[in-house]
Amino acid sequence: MFLKNFNVKNKTALVTGSGKGIGKACAIALAEAGANVIILSRTEKDLLIVQNKIKKLKKKCSYYVCDVTNLKEIKKIFFEINKLDILVNNAGTNRPEYFTKIKRKDMSEVVDLNIKASFDIAQLATKVMLKSKNRKKIGGSIINISSQFSLKEWLLIWLNITLELTLFVLHLWKHQWSKNFLKIKVLKNL
Repeated sequence: MFLKNFNVKNKTALVTGSGKGIGKACAIALAEAGANVIILSRTEKDLLIVQNKIKKLKKKCSYYVCDVTNLKEIKKIFFEINKLDILVNNAGTNRPEYFTKIKRKDMSEVVDLNIKASFDIAQLATKVMLKSKNRKKIGGSIINISSQFSLKEWLLIWLNITLELTLFVLHLWKHQWSKNFLKIKVLKNL
């Protein structure tokens, strides 16, 4: 069990990028701690594996195959969600390339996923969370996961700029949403 002293019994958590890696581990850990989980990823095969592990823990788990950069798809998903207590905004990407070789298309993909999609998902999740009648009492949590991959020596400035811009935006959200009794955490992984 990942979170022995962490109890989120009867809470609903949504985890993006939950088919593999950190997102998969977060989804399973939240289920082990008592949460029902909604998982999102682009690959159904990966989602089915995670869903089966969560169901073995006797927790509810629904999944959506989607591209989180597609706002129309994401809006449809959030329209179906009636209850949400925890968002783990984990989906992200990078393009480990030298600054002089970065293509505009690659930069756009990084910004679209790491910044725009994170914002859209957090905003939609907040709207669902704020619908709860007792939200002031129970609170809500948004956990934004960002990479420190840009700190590796062989990567150059543009990844660090993207990371820092992402973190800046996430910290702005943190201050704004905290006023609505939502807890925001920004985590950097190595």
